[in-house]
Amino acid sequence: MGATYLTSQEFLPVTDDGFEGPIGISTGFPFGGSIQTQVFVGTNGLISFGTGYNSFSNQAFPGNAAIQDRYLVAPFWDDVDIRFDTGDISYEIHESGYFLDQVNNFIRRSRPTDFVGTWMMVVYYDKVHPYFGLFNSEENTFQAILITDGSYSYTIFTYQCGLMEWDNGATIGFNAAGEMFANHNPSSSDVACLNSPDSAWSNVIYRLSNGTSELPPPILYTYLSFFPTAMWSI
Repeated sequence: MGATYLTSQEFLPVTDDGFEGPIGISTGFPFGGSIQTQVFVGTNGLISFGTGYNSFSNQAFPGNAAIQDRYLVAPFWDDVDIRFDTGDISYEIHESGYFLDQVNNFIRRSRPTDFVGTWMMVVYYDKVHPYFGLFNSEENTFQAILITDGSYSYTIFTYQCGLMEWDNGATIGFNAAGEMFANHNPSSSDVACLNSPDSAWSNVIYRLSNGTSELPPPILYTYLSFFPTAMWSI
């Protein structure tokens, strides 16, 4: 199956341990020392490149043989189940427009750069429940953004304060086939939104491209908040 290039909001099928893709990346997406051309959105809070991967059993990066050579982005990798009317997962592609401009401005405010992304994917996990809690009220709402200008790339994880209600030992971070990887504590205040500074959202940002012949450490920002409502819901 060839990759598709989508601009409208698309919802993942109601299933357990599934994924949607391949979704084409028109600019190419620098990730570690590679250029990725297709992406897959998984139901378990995991986004994969090259080939689809969506195990319900998460692990810290770079992980064992099952994942250590994979390119993965994990805004909240855990055992999610969206069956039985327990939340929605959707994604959009943006290559122009106000929303893309907002994200570019946010990145430029976050670090000294003249970055102008031209391809962006936004993935929404809305009120998703854990597999073990199909019939209880625990739910999480969060978002992942992937953005690139074809040379540099970033991912931004956004958590809606007050709607991160469960954690079964989730993995948060990324893996670039083991050459670059990061793990973020899911119980930290920027994810759990504890003591969030007067905002409805909290964010974690990583640069995914190495950009030079030497691999730099991942760039991580915490306690930053998207302020426009449109950053959360278009």
